Amino acid sequence: MTSQLPLPNLPFPKEWLPQEACLVVGTVRDLLLQRQRHSFDLDLVVNDRAIALAKNIAHRCNAGFVALDTQRDIARIVFAEGTVDIAKIEGKTLEEDLHRRDFTINAMALPVPEGNIAQPIHTPTLIDPLGGKQDLDARIIKMVSPDNLKADPLRLFRAHRQGAQLHFTIDDTTRETIRNLAPL
Repeated sequence: MTSQLPLPNLPFPKEWLPQEACLVVGTVRDLLLQRQRHSFDLDLVVNDRAIALAKNIAHRCNAGFVALDTQRDIARIVFAEGTVDIAKIEGKTLEEDLHRRDFTINAMALPVPEGNIAQPIHTPTLIDPLGGKQDLDARIIKMVSPDNLKADPLRLFRAHRQGAQLHFTIDDTTRETIRNLAPL
């Protein structure tokens, strides 16, 4: 990407994160849409030990800590002003993790930039193996795969909720898949 994005402020020093940490899911989508929120809601992925990392950061910041999923290594740090979710990537690579997401507009990542991310900097390269940015620009919600929706049926509701919140259209194939999976 050549344009600059208003990257979010981390509520702790970036140096506390491993070098490979990436912003993902709604964080990236909302940055690209330039959606403003009253409280922050950041999603990060790391290669390993996400719960231990989140617990350590929460302790250092005197913030709340919740292990959301111990089997998948996902935790939440709760600050007065918002939350930071940290998850271990699913699969062997970040790209494999993105292929396990629900919709293409939620399957993008941005490396957490070096230095003070509150200052204007060159935007890190968008990692977008599934064309999420193109779908975002077209205002379309498109599934990554039927198997991903089947694995977590709550994603069927999420398509309609995000469509309504963002004023996006659910593409025809995704809509038909949602209809077929509705009994789940």
